[in-house]
Amino acid sequence: MMKIDLTKIEGYDAMTPEEKIAALEAFQYDDHESEVQRLRAALTKSNSDAADWKRKHNALISEDERRRQERDEELETLRSAVADMKREKLVSDYRAQFLSLGYDDALAADTASALADGDMAKVFRNQAAWNSGREAAVRADMLRGHTETIILAQLIKNDSYGYEISKAIEDLSHGELILKDATLYTAFRRMEHDGFIESYWGESDAGARRRYYRITKKGRAFYDFNKTNWFDTIKIMKDLINGGTK
Repeated sequence: MMKIDLTKIEGYDAMTPEEKIAALEAFQYDDHESEVQRLRAALTKSNSDAADWKRKHNALISEDERRRQERDEELETLRSAVADMKREKLVSDYRAQFLSLGYDDALAADTASALADGDMAKVFRNQAAWNSGREAAVRADMLRGHTETIILAQLIKNDSYGYEISKAIEDLSHGELILKDATLYTAFRRMEHDGFIESYWGESDAGARRRYYRITKKGRAFYDFNKTNWFDTIKIMKDLINGGTK
């Protein structure tokens, strides 16, 4: 193979492989093709090695990125689970507090959840509903203590049957007092046993047979006694609350 005097190519040592090939191709000498081919082969190998290194490097970067993403997702899942557990504990504590105040289970759970989420508008709405319900319940409890007198007040007007009496009481109390069938008919049996009312079978306008109730003389006396006591109690309560002022 013919040796090439590279000193004749100005700046050869500082050239890149591509520039050297171009310089050799342009250089006029006998049988320089072998050197050109050698340099081409060296350049091809160099490019191939660089491409292999780049692929491996990219693969390593991709694998590291995948592992980092998996770690980030795992951490986020753990953070979310911890946050959920903290919220559940907070809701449970709030629910217990609302139950202790007298909230029913559904309202306590809903209010506790709203408070844990910072939804104060719902908390205040639920509180207002609870206050209203509690006031109504207190009034209803007070009225239920006078169920017999309330029923007799309806029978003084005229004979009547269970549903009609119950509906009249609900309407007159504006829905504050609703007597369930069990309460109503227990009161009927007790008052009939005590001689305050008596029952008989009659027919409705539609022709259906119904058990009617009417007040007895003893029942009227019992009603008048309770009515007087009730108004006396109201007067005493007013005096106590108002300090005796008119």
